Amino acid sequence: MLVPGIRTVVALALVGFAACMGSGDEGAADEGEAIATASTTAEASSERRSSGDACALLTEQEVSAAAGVAVEARGDSKGGNTTSCSWYSGETPVLQLDVTWQGGREEWSMWSAGFGLAATLMAESEADRPMVDSIVKPGPVAHLGDQAFFSDIVPSFVLKDDILLAFMMQLVPDADTHFEPLARKALSRI
Repeated sequence: MLVPGIRTVVALALVGFAACMGSGDEGAADEGEAIATASTTAEASSERRSSGDACALLTEQEVSAAAGVAVEARGDSKGGNTTSCSWYSGETPVLQLDVTWQGGREEWSMWSAGFGLAATLMAESEADRPMVDSIVKPGPVAHLGDQAFFSDIVPSFVLKDDILLAFMMQLVPDADTHFEPLARKALSRI
């Protein structure tokens, strides 16, 4: 039996691996019709926005207030239509925001499939299910974007139209209280 610390590392590795593999989720076909309808509208607005600057979605003052320390924003293009911004306190990254400007619904589906795969592979028995779920089943956040969920272990996501925001907030104190306000500010600037 694995100890909880090792389980966390394994869960994170599995989630990342599954997300990189692509969705391959049979259930995604059922969502396809609903997504196709929404994505027709989303395509037009996403094309207008195209790729943007992730650092323009949150100010240094907003992130500093949430983190409790002064931060400096450092942006990066991850290639294609994804940009990233990390807010640093000295040389320590406090918060990172990755924005997929087009194709966010597909990314959302891949991450959802990854969480499901990790849960299946991690549970050694039904008795382990609550602990595994606490690692790989982030909590949904109602009324935030089209879909959203928060986790203090893995990235937290907000999907709006076809844009996906991924927040890595593991070093933000009380991240659960800061996620939604920061996400709302970022969404208002898209």
